[in-house]
Amino acid sequence: MKRECHATFVPLLDKAFANAGHFRQSASATRATTIAMVHTTPVEARAAVISTLECYVSAALLDAVADDITASHDKTIAFLLEHQHQVDSADVSPRLYTSALCIAFGYFFGGLIPLLPYVFIADGGVALICSVVVMVFTLFAFGVGKTALIGERSSKIRICEGLKMVGLGGSAAAASVLCVRLVHQ
Repeated sequence: MKRECHATFVPLLDKAFANAGHFRQSASATRATTIAMVHTTPVEARAAVISTLECYVSAALLDAVADDITASHDKTIAFLLEHQHQVDSADVSPRLYTSALCIAFGYFFGGLIPLLPYVFIADGGVALICSVVVMVFTLFAFGVGKTALIGERSSKIRICEGLKMVGLGGSAAAASVLCVRLVHQ
């Protein structure tokens, strides 16, 4: 079973890459230690196999199963890495980096798009109205687009999902404005 990490704006991306590097380093160290143990102290390796199996295999079968696993260094190493240390033999999944980049760009553009009207329009009131309009269209397009990407062909359902996204985003914005007003009273 593959172990996949899914991580979650730039500080979050840095943390995700750092965690991936730590996981890779930790997995490499565990792999090296396990290989050394299997090759230099087979009795200790067999004891580790037994301690991993003892809560799953009956006492009558435990020695036979442990003997079968420890008959080959490669089999013993693979077993200990997967079942005792829960380290996959493959490197960290590239999906980790894809997820981190998607989330980072999502936060970045999600924060940038509503601010763009303020960059181009001097009057704050007009910029606010433009920002709201831009976000309504953006949220609607996102809702329709994500529904289309998952394979929905019905225009009616796509439009409904776009409207739901506008409602959800509008609710979140209204809640944040309400919280700010409550704090500043």
